[in-house]
This record gives sequence, structure tokens and C-alpha cells, in this order.
Amino acid sequence: MSKAEYHPEQQIYPTMNLFLSWLDEQQRRWYAALEAQKLGHGGRKQMSIITDMNVNILRKGQREMEADLSNRPLTVCGLAGWSQTG
Repeated sequence: MSKAEYHPEQQIYPTMNLFLSWLDEQQRRWYAALEAQKLGHGGRKQMSIITDMNVNILRKGQREMEADLSNRPLTVCGLAGWSQTG
């Protein structure tokens, strides 16, 4: 996808990039990788264009996501007291 091509969700790109700016490096990589996965074939390339992140960084994020992030500390996000039950 070139920068000139229109995508149905194009209007959310600025908001997506603003959100990414609030995250740390690992979180940006994981979020962008997750969005790329949602897009399917060509998703990494498209997210690379949207976010100006290198495709290899997105690939690394996808590998990390596949390796299961359940061992990551919740305190990184300030969620140490958060409970899934309520």
C-alpha cells in the first residue's frame, strides 16, 4: 500500500500514532504487531507505513507476541492491583 492509497480506517491513523507515542518501545512494538496481525497478509508493511516503524521491528513484535507475553510484569503499566475478576 502506498501512502497515496486510501484505506477505510485511514481516519484513525493519527489517533493510533498518538496512542503509540504514549507507549514505551516494547509496548509500541507489540501494539503495532497486533494491529499488523489483524490486517492479515501485508499487515506488517501497512503498519510500517502507518507508524513509520521498520518491518523488522514489527516482525520482532510478532515473534514476541507468539512467545506469550504472560510473563511480563503488569506493574510496567501500573496495573499491579488490577484483577480480572472485577
